[in-house]
Amino acid sequence: MVSRQNGLAIMLSLSIVVMAALGCSPTTSNSTNNAKSTAPTPGVSSSPAAPQASKGGERRPCSDEKDLKSGREVTAPGDLLLENATGQPVVANWIDFDGNRKKYTDISTGQKVTERSFVGHWWVITDQQGQCITIASAPGQVKITQE
Repeated sequence: MVSRQNGLAIMLSLSIVVMAALGCSPTTSNSTNNAKSTAPTPGVSSSPAAPQASKGGERRPCSDEKDLKSGREVTAPGDLLLENATGQPVVANWIDFDGNRKKYTDISTGQKVTERSFVGHWWVITDQQGQCITIASAPGQVKITQE
């Protein structure tokens, strides 16, 4: 027969094994300030200022690009309508699953383009030299301006 204390220890051990298998970690308490911390969730940036996960229609500053990846788990389609109001040609680049740019479309001044994408996938809009202008996630509409 298993004692109550041993039973709880077994349940805790099993929970930790299951969480590890799922890529999670248990929440731990920091004794110095009682703040809680968790291990980074796969596919989500550990920086609260630059999350990777998106429900779509978000804009991010160019400084966040290094922290973003499009999620593989998203299968719902979501178009991104891009309107170039910069006065110069721009380029729409998809941020792939590894965080790398993949060039998709050149967009002329005044042109509107619809990129077929998926909900939460990230796009970086650059000038012709590759300098980031803005970052957006699908679905949504973005009027690209030079700020």
